[in-house]
Amino acid sequence: MTGIEKICNSIIKCWASLFNERAVAYRIKNGFPHEKVTMAVVVQKWLIQKYLDLFTADPMTSDRFTTVIEAVKGLGEDLILGRKNPFVWKLRQGKLQKVSDGEDDLPLEEKHILELAELGNRIEEAFGCEQDIEWFLIEMFFLSFKLGPLLPCTLLGLSMLKKSGFYSFFELDGRMYADITYDFGTIKGRRAHLSETRIKDPLMHNTLKDIIKRKEYIKNIPKGPSNAIALEGRWAIIWQAISSYLRGDETEIDAYVQRQKSAIEGVKSKLEGLSGVEALQFILDDQKNMRITISDPAGAGTILTAMILISVTFLISLPKMHDI
Repeated sequence: MTGIEKICNSIIKCWASLFNERAVAYRIKNGFPHEKVTMAVVVQKWLIQKYLDLFTADPMTSDRFTTVIEAVKGLGEDLILGRKNPFVWKLRQGKLQKVSDGEDDLPLEEKHILELAELGNRIEEAFGCEQDIEWFLIEMFFLSFKLGPLLPCTLLGLSMLKKSGFYSFFELDGRMYADITYDFGTIKGRRAHLSETRIKDPLMHNTLKDIIKRKEYIKNIPKGPSNAIALEGRWAIIWQAISSYLRGDETEIDAYVQRQKSAIEGVKSKLEGLSGVEALQFILDDQKNMRITISDPAGAGTILTAMILISVTFLISLPKMHDI
């Protein structure tokens, strides 16, 4: 589901369901006042999900010493309405037993089931009674941006980068992370990130290759917006990088640094006469110039050349580091 209007309509339907026949009958049967019930609606990204229902006591036998976990791939409604047969595990006295297999391919590791059961026990202790808890297991992964001196970034810097729309990212402790889950659902996206990390971060590159080996996971990644950085005129930048490497002229780096300094001084002089809202508006309006500066083939090509050389030097030094 996409679009504000569709999401708002779905939220209204959720609220309205609080007073459908089944909900009203349930409250009457169990003595809950209609005027005291409330509902919160959670809106979240839909990715590869597994729905799990955890009972800290066996609902069939009322055994309070047995934890039961049921799981299906997709929506929990499929399990609740009996449209899918679930996987079922039972945990008693530390021993985990799979009671039945569901109809979907649902790879869940035993350690995840045990972790979930432990969380259920802690929730039961907190509330002082047996619990029926619904869970979603969402698989997604994030890639840390490697932007040299921009990491960690100031709050103002992060705000400016977000406003620029150059790429989307999540901020955590002053560092930037991109959600690349959807990218790995396409050959183009996988190649883009593998190519980038091969240059910037060989260790991350190997991690991404391990993720790609998880064929079932990759196959089931849904379609979604790409988060691969798409530089404007990237082929011009690559050609400039190759040309810069072949020329081997150090003065190109000095010239690039000087251009950056001149651009910074130009912005500073314009900002000096501004304050408050006017200054903030100038910064927002200047985002287009920032994008042009970042995508400048002569400058970006020089940076790309340096990144490649650093990466090659790192890889060459690995055997020596191992010997030490």
